[in-house]
Amino acid sequence: MPFCAIQCPNCGSVSCHKGDGGTYVCESCDTSFIWRENSPSTIVNTASDQVLASLNSCTNALDTLYGDSVDDDFEILDGIGRKYHEILRQRPDCWQAYWGLVRVLTVNFHDENISKSEFGEAQSYYNKALRFAEARYPEDVANMKRVWKGYQSRIMGVFDESEKEFTELRNEYNELLSEYEAVSESYNLKRGRLANTQRKLEQRKQKVVKAFKLAVKVLIISIVVVVAIGLFDRALSGKLTTAASILNVITIGLFVYHCARRVEYTVTTLQLQKQLEDESAKLKEYSCDLDDYKTELGEYEDRLS
Repeated sequence: MPFCAIQCPNCGSVSCHKGDGGTYVCESCDTSFIWRENSPSTIVNTASDQVLASLNSCTNALDTLYGDSVDDDFEILDGIGRKYHEILRQRPDCWQAYWGLVRVLTVNFHDENISKSEFGEAQSYYNKALRFAEARYPEDVANMKRVWKGYQSRIMGVFDESEKEFTELRNEYNELLSEYEAVSESYNLKRGRLANTQRKLEQRKQKVVKAFKLAVKVLIISIVVVVAIGLFDRALSGKLTTAASILNVITIGLFVYHCARRVEYTVTTLQLQKQLEDESAKLKEYSCDLDDYKTELGEYEDRLS
């Protein structure tokens, strides 16, 4: 008898024909039912085949779990998928099981975050479902093609948009990485300069102490010598006083010079320490941002792989 646009209440197949006594028989699961007013009113009997019973159970579970919205209970979904695989081990040509796996992988065509690998797997099951159903169930095949075409078109658009977003995100990441590397290079150079400045500062501190001691010694010695000689020769004492004054000026000048250089290195050290603190904080901020980018890029890569 010709196929009619009537859906089996047991497995959802539209490949049904009218049997005896006004009942309809599903060619997919052999369920007999009465159809009244565009809906099934009574299920007369269902198939006794255990594989078909398991298949019907999975299909009904999917219809219940993913009828109108996406449920987050993926444990149940995984369980349904395992049952479909068990059916296929017994019936490798069961197109309903392949189509059920397509529904599982796509979350009944609700999942727009599906990865490319998962989509490819779903497409493989879809092709097998078509191959095993095409000869006997043209209406089911037409329905599968319609549903898959709509989902495929939507997902291809999502993948294209994800590719663009991934490219933009990767460019932003690369720019941020360049900035991080530039700041990191500057930070390392300043660390080297700071270490060198601190080393020179320590040396300058020692020179200040030495210059101070030298100036004191020169002052004391010059005073003693001038006074001692002055007791015997005033003229010579006057000449020595001039020479001692010049020598004292030189030693004091050396002391002042080392003090000034010490102040200079101290200021430079403080400036470098402040700059290093700022760049260190900036590097930490960059590092956190880069980690966020890496996480997001990883999610895109997993989805687009």
